[in-house]
Amino acid sequence: MKQYELAYLENKIKAKAENHTKNNEGNKEESEEENKGESELELSPNMAIEALAYVKTLRIKSIEDALLFMTSANSVNKYIKIDPKFKKLYNFKEDIFFAADILAAGKIPKVTYGFHHDEGVGRVLVIQIGEIQFSFHDDRKLDKYQNLSADQNLTWREVRLQPHSKFVYEETKKYVWSRYNDRKKAEVSDAAEKLIDSQKTFRRIMFSRSEVSRQHAKQFATYLDNNY
Repeated sequence: MKQYELAYLENKIKAKAENHTKNNEGNKEESEEENKGESELELSPNMAIEALAYVKTLRIKSIEDALLFMTSANSVNKYIKIDPKFKKLYNFKEDIFFAADILAAGKIPKVTYGFHHDEGVGRVLVIQIGEIQFSFHDDRKLDKYQNLSADQNLTWREVRLQPHSKFVYEETKKYVWSRYNDRKKAEVSDAAEKLIDSQKTFRRIMFSRSEVSRQHAKQFATYLDNNY
C-alpha cells in the first residue's frame, strides 16, 4: 500500500470542508437540512459500530492512533445525533477527554488542544492534529477538565467535520492504514473485531470500558508517583 504523508490528508479534508462551506454560504436552513440528509445517507450502523469499537479499543501512542481515535469519535458523535434510538447517549465523550489528557503529556508530535468559549455553542474542546481540528462540546463533562494544560493560543477555525463524517473517516483510515505496519494493522483490527463479536450492539459497546480510560489511569498514577 502507498504510504501517504499527513499533508495529503490535511489537504483532502480542507478541500472538502471549504467546498461545502462555499456551496452553502447564505442559506443556513438549507445547509443544515442537507447536512442531516448527507449524514443519514452516509453513516451506516455497521460503520458506527466499527468507529465506536476503535474508540473503545485504541491505545494512543502515535499520531496515527490519535487521528484514528478522533475521526472515529467524530463519526460516533454524528451517528448519535441522527439515530433517535441513541439520542443523548454521550457516554463516549468521557473517553475523548481521557484522550485529550493523554495527548496533553506532549509525547506525540503535531498534537495540541484547547478550549473555545462561545455563547451560542458553549464550551468546545478542540483537538488539533497537524492542521486538522476535531471539536466536541459537552459542558457537563468539560467541567471536570478545566485544569488540563490547554494551549491558550489555539484558535478554533469553526470548521465542523461532522457533515462529512464518512469522508473524513474513510480518508483518515486510509492514511492511518498506509502508515501502520502489518503487525499494528492486525492488532488494531483484531481488538475492534473482538469487542464487536463479544458485545454485538452499539449500545453494549458504548458501555464497555475503553482502553484510553485504562491508559489515562496508568498515566495519572505515574504522575502521582513522580510528584507526591
